[in-house]
Amino acid sequence: MHKMQRWWTKRSAGLLLGGSLALSVVCGMLSCSALNPSFVELFAPEGSIPALPIENPPGHVAILLANNTVFDPALVTYLSSQGVDLGDLTTLRPRVRFTTRVTFVDNSFLDLEFVDGSNIFQNRVDTGNGPMFAGALPPDLTQNTKTNAVVLCDVARVEVLDPVEVFVPVFLKIIMITPATPQNPAQPILAGTMAPQFRPLLVDVLNADGAVVLQRNFGIRDVPPVATGLTCGSVVGMIMSGTLRVTFVSDENGVNNPGYVTTDIQGAATNPGRFQFRMSIR
Repeated sequence: MHKMQRWWTKRSAGLLLGGSLALSVVCGMLSCSALNPSFVELFAPEGSIPALPIENPPGHVAILLANNTVFDPALVTYLSSQGVDLGDLTTLRPRVRFTTRVTFVDNSFLDLEFVDGSNIFQNRVDTGNGPMFAGALPPDLTQNTKTNAVVLCDVARVEVLDPVEVFVPVFLKIIMITPATPQNPAQPILAGTMAPQFRPLLVDVLNADGAVVLQRNFGIRDVPPVATGLTCGSVVGMIMSGTLRVTFVSDENGVNNPGYVTTDIQGAATNPGRFQFRMSIR
């Protein structure tokens, strides 16, 4: 094994072991929602999380995800009409995932994947050629949930790598409108169907003057920033908010379903909604 590879293996093993041991003492095996009371107040209303007078242990940097995203009510109504079990609506939230890179002062780094949200999805949809099935529950919806981590100092920066993704739990129908003729009026036909899946969130497109020419999922001021100026004992909060929303279209059967017409460039670009991402350092 190359000398640098051996050094990095020891370094990364030490970071993970040290972080896991420290956090297990504070919160219990990397499962913690209250490190610093003032930080927790930022994430949740007063009283929703037990107030524990516990500080992040010196010599470590804690990184937490607050998934404050919500479902569009129209999407919730549609899912319910399709027989999807939504469970407790008060805890329903879109499933999001992204990778966070922690860079240390010696320029080594550690990548951590954060995943959080509800595991609901539409299993089938009717098409002109019969029902289409999504299959079994995707593993990404039931595994790898992770909302926090602790690493050893010294940390130079914490940044979210592209792409940030959100799981779209419904089928999206792509409809093409046939040209009208003297003999036949324009007709919607099914050009394609997108099964439930994680979709990357994209940034608005700007022209040379900085004006938005195509609105997508992130405004240029709403993309994940980089956390710098960290010290031992810092707590980095990654706070994602916004609404999971899809467009609806009259499909090939004349039924209103999630989807869009091929000529609706703006509608297609706005799927699956509008989001914001910010960092907080305590």
